Amino acid sequence: MTAEGAESRTTTTADDGTYEFTQLVAGRYGLKASKGGYVGIEYGQRRPFEKGRPIEVADRQVLEHIDLTLPPGAVLTGRVTDETGEPVARAWVQLARYRYFNGRRRLVGDYGDSTDDRGEFRVFGIPPAEYLLSASFSEGADRSTDKIKYVQTFYPGTTSRADAQRIRVKLGGELSNLTIALMRQRTASVSGVVRASTAFSVVMARRTDGEDSDAHDSFVDSRGAFSITGLLPGAYAIDAQSFFGNERASSEVKVEAADITGLVLTMSAGAAARGQVRFEDGTPPRDLLPSQVLLFASGDEEFSSGQQAPPPVRSDWTFELTGIHGKSLLSGVGGREWRVKRVSIAGNDFTDVPIDFSNGDVNGIEVLLSNRQTEVAGQVTDVRGVVAGDTTVVVFPADPEQWTAKRRYIEAARPDQQGRYHFEGLPAGRYLVIAVDYLEDGEEQNPDLLKEWARLATSMTLADGEKRVLDLKVVSTN
Repeated sequence: MTAEGAESRTTTTADDGTYEFTQLVAGRYGLKASKGGYVGIEYGQRRPFEKGRPIEVADRQVLEHIDLTLPPGAVLTGRVTDETGEPVARAWVQLARYRYFNGRRRLVGDYGDSTDDRGEFRVFGIPPAEYLLSASFSEGADRSTDKIKYVQTFYPGTTSRADAQRIRVKLGGELSNLTIALMRQRTASVSGVVRASTAFSVVMARRTDGEDSDAHDSFVDSRGAFSITGLLPGAYAIDAQSFFGNERASSEVKVEAADITGLVLTMSAGAAARGQVRFEDGTPPRDLLPSQVLLFASGDEEFSSGQQAPPPVRSDWTFELTGIHGKSLLSGVGGREWRVKRVSIAGNDFTDVPIDFSNGDVNGIEVLLSNRQTEVAGQVTDVRGVVAGDTTVVVFPADPEQWTAKRRYIEAARPDQQGRYHFEGLPAGRYLVIAVDYLEDGEEQNPDLLKEWARLATSMTLADGEKRVLDLKVVSTN
């Protein structure tokens, strides 16, 4: 059980499945349960991958019969063979599905298992959905010089995601006798040296041409040498990262048939972001200390930048963030009430535009904090006027140009047991709001869905600090 803004609490059920949480302070909570072989479920979740609903707990309130039913997970069994039909032991079998993650549609691995000595696998506890099934196998260092290698192979036998057969998994069902014959393809390697102040580094290869791929990496030896093998043709970023500190390096390469050798990656501690924190009314508030303000630099989530534990703002309200690589957005919080309203450099707005740190330090950044937070709240009912808690409310910009570039303008929330929903901290602007009967977590970032909803949604405009009450009727998406 997790309260908004607080640490989670756990408990184990009794033999009859009952549970109890005591001494809860008033607030909104999320509740979920899990058990091996079953599909984990959150309170209010009716279908897989849907967000759970919050539970509103009043002061000294006792809520009973908050029951959760764990559905049985599906089971997939089969075997992995080589090109001759012989079993492959210790192959990794994975189920993956397409989903929106951090604003991008990508193939995300969800469940997996290794094959045994007979090449057999058994994956269990799987929620119902449509998946791609694949197998991969690392042949080890003794065959690292081979040009022809086993590559990720999708069921029933292809290296192309587009040609892979979709597997529809039903609730509690079992699919058996699935066989994947691993395929070999000509691959190439990228090798070179890392120049860094520490020998504890790793080098990773990631596709940059829009294609997904298995992770490929290499540890850096005591001499700084590395070698990444098994790469299929395509465009890659070769990223080096130290285990300690913020040293990183990156280089773009195009992999073809021939190996790439002699690549030199010179590690850098990154750049610094320096500037001043200011406030809307021009005066720092008495109830907010500089040490309570934390600023963050966030870049590409696949090769993140910025410090994991940013330093607090100084006593004169200046700040310095170090270890930033590439392009990064600045964001932050100040206590419970203050949020970043605007980030600017020499009058230019960088609130939703990444700042480029690839050429070095960036000074003169102004971060404007505001406690005039917008709020949008209301109740969701169906066509009969009955409370409809089993819905998801989505708010998104009216301007389609903002659907992908400004993710902080898009939010989704499940109503509580009284059908009430709540959004806080949306930037001022014109929005569309809709209550739908089902939404997979992350799909609110799908521009195709937003285009469809735009015809049915309710329009509203939010001013700075405005608090709106907006009741909604649920719209069926079936």
